[in-house]
Amino acid sequence: MNTRKDTALDWAAFLGNVFMVQDLLKAGTTPNVTDLAGNTPLVQAAQGSRPRVVEVLLAQGVDVDHRNKDGNSALAWAAFNGNHVIIEDLLNAGARINITNNHGNTPLVLASKMKTLDIVKLLLERGATVTQQDNLGKNCNTVGTPVGTCVSSADCTRLDTLLPAESVNNNTTRTANLLVNFACGRHSALIMAAFHGNLGIAQDLLAKGAKVDLPNKAGNTPLIQAAKENHLEVVKFLLGQGAAVDHKNNEGTTALIWTANRNHTEVVRHLLEVGADPNIQNLSEGDTALDWAAFLGNVFMVQDLLKAGAAPNVTDLAGNTPLVQAAQGSRPRVVEVLLAQGVDVDHQNNDAETGPFLARALIFEIIFFLLLLFIPGNSALAWAAFNGNHVIIEDLLNTVRRGAGGDGARDNQ
Repeated sequence: MNTRKDTALDWAAFLGNVFMVQDLLKAGTTPNVTDLAGNTPLVQAAQGSRPRVVEVLLAQGVDVDHRNKDGNSALAWAAFNGNHVIIEDLLNAGARINITNNHGNTPLVLASKMKTLDIVKLLLERGATVTQQDNLGKNCNTVGTPVGTCVSSADCTRLDTLLPAESVNNNTTRTANLLVNFACGRHSALIMAAFHGNLGIAQDLLAKGAKVDLPNKAGNTPLIQAAKENHLEVVKFLLGQGAAVDHKNNEGTTALIWTANRNHTEVVRHLLEVGADPNIQNLSEGDTALDWAAFLGNVFMVQDLLKAGAAPNVTDLAGNTPLVQAAQGSRPRVVEVLLAQGVDVDHQNNDAETGPFLARALIFEIIFFLLLLFIPGNSALAWAAFNGNHVIIEDLLNTVRRGAGGDGARDNQ
């Protein structure tokens, strides 16, 4: 053994040299020897996707369920790598199909994370439990091998922004994807499928009895995950299977709010069509779907939400209305739509620091005009001034003039 306690058999198994493995075993090498990480030659062979070596070692009666220091067994590695042959051989040799690693990941969860539909089907056919979740908390710690590793200090609330959008093809990228993707959160196999938009896996899991609304640790259901990632077909399927459209996660955020936050117009439209409540506010900021649509400038989404009964003068915890949000985001077309609804044009949010706020505006004429109006808080007009948006300012002032009896017409210059 070297300083890592590697043996010749470890290397022969990992590299897939069947003849060398056989020679070493004939020479009396211990087949269940472990290195410093707790890996046996069988685990090494599964990690390296070496089916012929696995077959030889199983014939020696090795411990099929041995787990390394991170809790990863040969079956965990085979599921992670998507190796159908090794999985079959291990299960036929008595491997426990629902064995978990130190993070609570079963082979089925790992296969779902890697989006290998054939492996998911195989494990389901062999009796894998579909409702098993991992057991990691909100923050991640760096540990040993790829399957059981989290990115150090990864923030689970920002997990989605770190994920690669494209599918993964090589083992290195797949490993990196796993490290970042599901480092946190008690995710079920169905949540994995919903997050990645894999309709086939979602259908198979529900057919085998998966719970359609089983949430992860953050309270997000498969529907929320599919909606926020813009997987419309999966959203339709889950709703057709009885998913709760207005389920709130731990922060009170629904699929509709998340989807508006992500600017997914078609998913928002479908959620509204099946009865999603547009007036639910989350707990953390008091945001509604309309707040996000207005701030992001999505006119079509704003119109859909208003038609569905969204309250146009709703305020978030900071006192912002959708009109203030639209002005803050410098969205003139949204401002026009909201003004046509008769919203409160002079509504002010909770911020009373008008002087310093307006001092940051770049257009002297606008500042002067606003000072004449004695606006004490951050209104839609104040935000328009801050952003230097002449179109919004004209619309707001024309509305004020019409209310005062003026004609409200813009100057034709």
